[in-house]
Amino acid sequence: MFLFQHPVGTVLGRARYADHLVVYQGVTVGSNLDGDRPQLGDGVVLFGGSRVIGRARLGANTWVAPAAVVMDIELPGDSVVFGMPPATQSRPTRRDVVRDVFGRPAGEVEP
Repeated sequence: MFLFQHPVGTVLGRARYADHLVVYQGVTVGSNLDGDRPQLGDGVVLFGGSRVIGRARLGANTWVAPAAVVMDIELPGDSVVFGMPPATQSRPTRRDVVRDVFGRPAGEVEP
């Protein structure tokens, strides 16, 4: 299940997408110059203007802040990511995408 909140100007290229993806405007997901593709875990939110490029690995329940660039790095789940390389940073989050956005307890199977 994906939620495209306001996807104008968004480009979702080749990547591995899990369930419960939320996408806002002006987002880009795609490969790097070597052809490496991102992997997005379950319950990822991509806020406006964010970029996920190359060997980026986003764990479950990751929130990518507006205008953040995640490129060729692995990030744990349950985090908020912000900034740009080489200063991309992450912090833990108490929010839960599946619960807070999709209205279901995490792990509950869709009917």
